[in-house]
Amino acid sequence: VCTRLWRAHIISVWLVGLATTVTLAGAYTDELNPGTGRPHNVIVVGGLGIGGEDLFYEAWNATFSTYLTNHVDPALNLTFRLVYLNFETTYEFAEQKKLDLVYTNPSIFACLENEFGASPLASLRNLLKVGDATFEVQEFFGTFIVRNDSNIYNISEIAGKTVEAESLVGLGAAQLQWLELHQ
Repeated sequence: VCTRLWRAHIISVWLVGLATTVTLAGAYTDELNPGTGRPHNVIVVGGLGIGGEDLFYEAWNATFSTYLTNHVDPALNLTFRLVYLNFETTYEFAEQKKLDLVYTNPSIFACLENEFGASPLASLRNLLKVGDATFEVQEFFGTFIVRNDSNIYNISEIAGKTVEAESLVGLGAAQLQWLELHQ
């Protein structure tokens, strides 16, 4: 059983304010920042890697480490370092102020905003290419999956059944489905 659960803009967000990246006394130098223990010119970008660490670095290292380091104004002397995060380490790293920016999903962003005062810097536009046409994706979906031999054919037939989810912090992994079941 698949269902469209919730119309929402897909917003993957960068967050700032989790750690101090620049101070007036040593801005953009390799002097250590006493607040983070890192050089002022090293910007740590944490990213949620749902598909695993290897796939995450393969997909995003060129953007968040290489491209930003090479293309942000060279006079600033900044080095961007990408760090793999999962659902648990995202909160740990934010709480320990090990991150300067976070690339994550809307669900985790809401928690980081609430718990640590993080704020959005930019949103990702998701584009889907089908043949020669390109479409901007503006909806987010969750899925219910049942066994082939199941007698469940629509959401109302789930009542009284046990439902498993991959992760309660994942928007498409459980939260959209939970919302649908409770409406």
